[in-house]
Amino acid sequence: MSSLLLGCIDFDLKFSAVGFLSILHALAEDDAVGQELHRQLDAAERELKLVQKLCIQATDNCLNLKKPD
Repeated sequence: MSSLLLGCIDFDLKFSAVGFLSILHALAEDDAVGQELHRQLDAAERELKLVQKLCIQATDNCLNLKKPD
């Protein structure tokens, strides 16, 4: 093969590798964002359960005319 052809093949492989690495980097960032969103969702769900529990307790206290603890 001619050196020009080998150079073109080498350039093409390197160019493809850069594109692939960019995709991998973007996927890693997406995964990190996804993990952070998952943590925030879990925290929000825990907070919602706490608020629901407090609302039920407040409703029970009002219905029973009890003073809050």
